[in-house]
Amino acid sequence: MVYCVNGVEHARYHHAVKRILGKWSSVILASFQILNMSLITIAYTITGALSMKAIATFACSINGIDNCWNQTWKLTLLFSASQVFLSQVPNLESAWWVSTLGAVTSLFYCIVALVLGLVYSGAHAGSVGGIQTTQANKAFGILNALGNIAFSYNFSLILLEIQDTMKQPPSAVVQMRKAVNVSVTGAFCFYLSVAVAGYVSLGNSVPGMVLEGFPDAPIGLMIAANVAILLHMVSAYQVYAQPLFDMCVGYSAPLCLKAIILRRKGLKPTGAITDTKKTEGWSEPVRISARAGSGGPTGTAPRSSLTRFSQGLHRLSQTAGMYHLDTGLTNETVPLNDENYLVPLWQRLIVRTAYVCFTAILGCVLPFFGSIIGLVGALTYHPLSIGFPFMMYYKVYRPRRAIKNIMLTVGIVMLFVSAAATVGAFRNIIIGWQNFKLFGD
Repeated sequence: MVYCVNGVEHARYHHAVKRILGKWSSVILASFQILNMSLITIAYTITGALSMKAIATFACSINGIDNCWNQTWKLTLLFSASQVFLSQVPNLESAWWVSTLGAVTSLFYCIVALVLGLVYSGAHAGSVGGIQTTQANKAFGILNALGNIAFSYNFSLILLEIQDTMKQPPSAVVQMRKAVNVSVTGAFCFYLSVAVAGYVSLGNSVPGMVLEGFPDAPIGLMIAANVAILLHMVSAYQVYAQPLFDMCVGYSAPLCLKAIILRRKGLKPTGAITDTKKTEGWSEPVRISARAGSGGPTGTAPRSSLTRFSQGLHRLSQTAGMYHLDTGLTNETVPLNDENYLVPLWQRLIVRTAYVCFTAILGCVLPFFGSIIGLVGALTYHPLSIGFPFMMYYKVYRPRRAIKNIMLTVGIVMLFVSAAATVGAFRNIIIGWQNFKLFGD
């Protein structure tokens, strides 16, 4: 509803917040964006390691190997090692395969979980009262589950970014409204089906990762499903890590110095208002874009072997369009880096490798999948999906009192739900840590 306001299209979430609510609101939003992306990359590291552990365990059982190389912390480091390499790809703006791979693999392993739940549903293992535990554990478990649900529907972070890729006419606002209605309804029905089937078949012993609860399922199918999870995590990690890389590198001194030199030559900086080709007869609104065009000169500077290698990595991602995600703290005065002239490879190696190591360490010491997912949703759902969208809608459209009261009520209720879910997630992490032995699994 705020993608196009007074003839101005907002290509990024933080652009809309800054223009409608002001600079400081954009700064606050950026802090939640960074927190969200950081926690998600940690969660994806843990999930990737757990899927590798499942694959290794099944492979060892097939070959009758007792001493199986399936310790979680070792596989976390192995997953992170792959991310160190993938993180050197300059960006994923043109990598259509990332979103396609994520959609296909996530659909595959969810369908596998649903089918297995239905196949084994004859056990009728569920109960009305749920897990037999203390009232405190049950209450905090429910709160953490609310955080998990919030994580699943926290798509507002990329809503405007996806909307910006739509061809107009028809209006991107109309297209996105239809897409959101269909996708959210479909996702709800699908998630609910998986949850019900999983609980009916596994009952109170259902694990955080549902696939772990079917040890008697065909091994080949289980390996394939976990490979799909692994591929999804490998690609999804980069989607959320690349914006953080851009933000860090964008403020480095050498980059800013070269940006000043390039601006003196009359090159457009990132963040300029640009024109894009539209269908004939379409009334073009002003567009605030996060990426204006290449600021890197081509063929004007000597290219070292490292530069050529860097450009080779970049060509891996040049295929077709994909939405671009960034944060409100991204340095938008820096020209684009399509030819890798501005950011040398050694700079990317240091910054990006350091960040991957950071997520690897936290993944090793906090390998609590369900609790980390719940924490991500609990901390960031309200500000990103309720707070800022509601404030922007109110300021732009000035709804009547009844709608205003409904929005206020929903906002307050969801704030308390998010706070309670945060407490539940932290409590589960603390309980899990008490029984956790570092490098023991």
